[in-house]
Amino acid sequence: DPTGQTTRVSIDPWTIVVGERSLAARKPGEPSPSDYPLETFLRVGECVQGWIEFPAVPEGSRLRSVHYENSLGDRAEWDAVP
Repeated sequence: DPTGQTTRVSIDPWTIVVGERSLAARKPGEPSPSDYPLETFLRVGECVQGWIEFPAVPEGSRLRSVHYENSLGDRAEWDAVP
């Protein structure tokens, strides 16, 4: 959601698909400088990096894909099945 000259970046739009279930990214218990931001605002040309935590994939289940979908309707999907 652009605000002035910046765009909000956060962990909110990230999910993984395990079997038929979608699991949302979870907020880290102890944020560190290497964690993906809970929320930040970036200008064009700026970027962030870090880890996004998800719940563990239950034993016997298989990670199918990783999804990103923000409130503006921007979407991306990465297939995790080999």
